[in-house]
Amino acid sequence: MHMPERWGFVQFSEAPAGTATTPFAEDRNERVKWALRRVYYRQRQFRATHGRYAGDLSVLAVGNIRVEGLDFTPSVQVTDSLYEARVDGFDGAVVRIRQDGRVWVTR
Repeated sequence: MHMPERWGFVQFSEAPAGTATTPFAEDRNERVKWALRRVYYRQRQFRATHGRYAGDLSVLAVGNIRVEGLDFTPSVQVTDSLYEARVDGFDGAVVRIRQDGRVWVTR
């Protein structure tokens, strides 16, 4: 319950429940957000072990995180107590996540 990144999605329709013929309209950048969330979890673990955030994402083995249809190559900026990771998403979007778990998309 306390992990909103794992909540489902609701799609509204005028059709009665179970009769809609329009498929779920996926935002492909939600998959990018989830991939960055995996980077976030690895950063949390790294900081718990080493007392700092990783400035080099290769130590977090992010190379094994995949997003279908996208070259997932995030970058990170780190300070003593903060970080922000970013990656190019779909359709010209840039997806970011920071140390408190906030994820957002800019164009």
